[in-house]
Amino acid sequence: MPAVHTFDSTGEAYDASQCDDDISDGDVLVVPSESVVGVLIQAWPCAVGTLHGEFHTAGPELDWSAVEQTSGKLHDYSESYGLALRELLKLSVSTA
Repeated sequence: MPAVHTFDSTGEAYDASQCDDDISDGDVLVVPSESVVGVLIQAWPCAVGTLHGEFHTAGPELDWSAVEQTSGKLHDYSESYGLALRELLKLSVSTA
């Protein structure tokens, strides 16, 4: 199960994703102050919603069940994506 990590800014989350050993591939990064939620795909935090801050944009065409890795192999991030969407929904409900 992917872990959820909460940060004060997307910049802080991006930096932490690069050097914090507690953050793993597939973990969900939540930034309530910017209404941004992302999934760490290898070394790249990718936003799941329309807002992205400092995260990369995954694009609506991304098939989260078959993301190509730098090795050329495919990896399934469906569980991470589902968790990220639930976290994004929590943010939208709390700000409504």
